[in-house]
Amino acid sequence: MEDLKSTFDSPEGFTQYLSKSLFFIHHADNDLGLTFKAEMEKRYSIDKYAELLIEEFSKQLKTNKLLSKIFWILNERYKCLYLYM
Repeated sequence: MEDLKSTFDSPEGFTQYLSKSLFFIHHADNDLGLTFKAEMEKRYSIDKYAELLIEEFSKQLKTNKLLSKIFWILNERYKCLYLYM
């Protein structure tokens, strides 16, 4: 993000650019599942882990006011998305 920011003449220009951007967020089932099995299962139940993920993601959306309000969130079930691009 810092490299992109340095290409603008002012913080306002960077903010305006980001406000018109579309942000794509992708995760696959195995990304979350493997993380849970490998690390988080020792500390959280699956329900608590899901609540934690939602809470933390919600905080990021609320606190980063520079970003666009348009998000595309995808959960591809069986294959990685890049195979289709």
